[in-house]
Amino acid sequence: MQPVEYAPEYTPAERVRWLAVCLVAGGAVVLVGQGWFFPLLRDFAQFAGCRRVAGISGTALLTYGAFVGVPLLSACTIGGLMGVRGYRILRQGRTPPCGEKVFRRTAVVRGFKARAQGWVQVLAATPLLALALWGAFQAKSIVAQAGQRHDRCPDAGHHAASMAREDEAHEPG
Repeated sequence: MQPVEYAPEYTPAERVRWLAVCLVAGGAVVLVGQGWFFPLLRDFAQFAGCRRVAGISGTALLTYGAFVGVPLLSACTIGGLMGVRGYRILRQGRTPPCGEKVFRRTAVVRGFKARAQGWVQVLAATPLLALALWGAFQAKSIVAQAGQRHDRCPDAGHHAASMAREDEAHEPG
């Protein structure tokens, strides 16, 4: 029987550094999201039917963003993080792959179990890609049913009144 091989562990200083980096990065994401992105999204969504961005209606932009963009962005993130690690596991035939440190004592796994873990990680983004594909069809249907509603637009009354005045000015009489 062979002795059990263990993956190298992070030192206490490296653990503290990881924690600090994650806290700073997570805090920055929360601050940007709460301070800028979500208020901007809320303001845009309130009158999305009144807006056009690069020739695309605001309603279509929000709907496709929610049903296709979010799952696709999540799939890219997961694929980029887990997929690369899974590929390394498949190539090396062991998990954790060579050169990767762990936070606690972890035995190196080889063979079928390692390859299975590698395939799970490589294919982890697949359900999200399927969700984005399904969402594209759903978004198309929702946008087609939604149509354009300009009665809620902030300048709808002003716009209608100015159009009526223009019509009166052009009437012969």
